[in-house]
Amino acid sequence: MTTNYKQHAPSPTYQSSFSLTATEPGTPYYVHDRSPLPGQQQLQQQQSSIQSLPLSLPAPMMNHHLQQEPTFFTSLAPLARPPTVSSGYVYNDSTIQDYCNYFYQFGFLQGKFSDITVTIPSIAQTFALHSLVICRSPYFYQRLIHLQHHHYHQPNNTKPVLELEYKQVMPESFRSALAHLYSPFSYQYLVCMVNERPQLCFELIGIADYLELTTLRDRLIHILLSQDFNQTSAVEWALILHSSASTPSHTQPWTHALSNRLLLYLAQDLPAQLMAFPTASVKMNMDFAIGKHHTRGFMTSKTVTSHGTTNLAELYSSLPSTFLKRCLESPNLPVQDTLQRYVFARKVLQLRSSSSSSSAKAIELDDVQITAGLQFCSNEQQQKSITPTHSPSKNSPVMTLSLINTPLNKLGKWNPSLYEYEWDESDDDEDLYDDYS
Repeated sequence: MTTNYKQHAPSPTYQSSFSLTATEPGTPYYVHDRSPLPGQQQLQQQQSSIQSLPLSLPAPMMNHHLQQEPTFFTSLAPLARPPTVSSGYVYNDSTIQDYCNYFYQFGFLQGKFSDITVTIPSIAQTFALHSLVICRSPYFYQRLIHLQHHHYHQPNNTKPVLELEYKQVMPESFRSALAHLYSPFSYQYLVCMVNERPQLCFELIGIADYLELTTLRDRLIHILLSQDFNQTSAVEWALILHSSASTPSHTQPWTHALSNRLLLYLAQDLPAQLMAFPTASVKMNMDFAIGKHHTRGFMTSKTVTSHGTTNLAELYSSLPSTFLKRCLESPNLPVQDTLQRYVFARKVLQLRSSSSSSSAKAIELDDVQITAGLQFCSNEQQQKSITPTHSPSKNSPVMTLSLINTPLNKLGKWNPSLYEYEWDESDDDEDLYDDYS
């Protein structure tokens, strides 16, 4: 019995076909038979006629496994190697930041090929700069236009000098503003400056406004008003704003916005973070008399002073007088009653008067001494008070906290010469005459 696979035509590359034939017992089950099958001779003749056709590439049939790799895909010709570049030529794809770094290193720091000198007498600094770079500032541009007209009429070709009249600031602040003209600061660098160097940031905003660098000024203000405060930065900004109260920059709108955000953090957010005034406490509402006035339920709460209250009092003691008074009188301070506010204020003032290291800098900036007291006023005066409290009746007096600023006594030195009596010779003669008489 012979089994044929007639459903597939044999490949044109093979001249012989295969057949599977049953054999006698003891022999392999299938053997290879090279004899042509019935009807296969006619098929081979057709295939020979097909092979005689001028075909460029043989096309193998489907579902047939070749015994060797196909060679009908011609390989592409090898590509020519690129021309070699001489070792003396180096191509450098420089970016804008690379050029800025080059201008900053060789132009600003080293002053190479400078054509103008900028001097600032208030900080005793002189800079060798380039007119083409500093004219990015509209202020410098106008000064250069005016200076160029007078410079061309000078007999000798000397380097022109620009003198800037500005208040006393850190030399680093003006150096940073001029360096920004050569290599603009990145956003990440400005964020780091706002968080790590508050004094430099504050002075740089004023210098940018003076030089009309609106982009730098607006970006610093935006970062400053969008950043959150912490305990260290809040105290530093309070000292900066207090010391700049007499400067023109204190009247700017952004300083008022910064002051309000700082007050909200010190009086509301920070006490909540430190849990300085716990709300779960028992309040005494009994009527006690303090002198001739009744407390009307405003008695101090029976709570133990927490660790957060002590930390908040220590931080308040390092604040300048302007912010300390506003924080203690703020209605956002989460105290339970007026007496608790008064007790907390007394504790802050006690720490402040101890001349600790944290409050030493704030005391140096102040020329006043704060005294805490309790004030009893009517309901009409309560509406005008900074720290309003709830009154049980319309006719009863209202107790509020009053912080009074008193000027500090100047330390003097005793001069004995002011108390010495000057003897007169005429007085001595009269005394002797009276004795002899």
